[in-house]
Amino acid sequence: MTTDDKLKKAAALNEKSLKSLTNGKIDEAIDFLEEAIKLDPTLDLAYGNLAICFAKLRKYEEALTSYKKALDINSSRIAFHTGIAAIYLDTKQYDNAQKHLEIAKKIAPKNLAYLLNYGLWLFVTNRYQETIDFHEEFLNSGLLPETDLRNKAIVNYRLAFSYIEVNNVGRGLDIVEECLNTPFIANDFQLSLVFRQVKNKAKYKIGG
Repeated sequence: MTTDDKLKKAAALNEKSLKSLTNGKIDEAIDFLEEAIKLDPTLDLAYGNLAICFAKLRKYEEALTSYKKALDINSSRIAFHTGIAAIYLDTKQYDNAQKHLEIAKKIAPKNLAYLLNYGLWLFVTNRYQETIDFHEEFLNSGLLPETDLRNKAIVNYRLAFSYIEVNNVGRGLDIVEECLNTPFIANDFQLSLVFRQVKNKAKYKIGG
């Protein structure tokens, strides 16, 4: 097999892995990606997709190793930095997450994955007023697609919770009520549950 043939096959295997990943066949996707990397060790996207697979399996060390290999090949791809940040956020390594979010911001400050992860970083590090300022601006920016109902719900949850934490309970409750009256949230058990929990938090704060 010529070098050109190896590169083409590696790219094709990377594409096949995405279909497997979409269909929830993570082990199959990993097999495709490992074969692709053997054929083309410089295929940064294959390392990045392998990291996504490992992250879905909660094999975070393997995921970080794959992302770092991807960065060794292409340090300017924002998806690698936001992916690493997401892992660090999930494992509560907030300082490490911040470092990669700062790099991501320099590369593409309007990137959706960066914005969502940065908002999460503000929220989980209890920067509630900053969370409010950032997410209000984010919602008004038009950068979050109207069709992305789940992320819109997540942003509103962070906002409602944060408003309550800074003692603007009325604004927090307004957001909660609006969201609970939204069909997408009302028909989603998990989402409606967390908004009801925030509502109870607000009532407790008023009562306290």
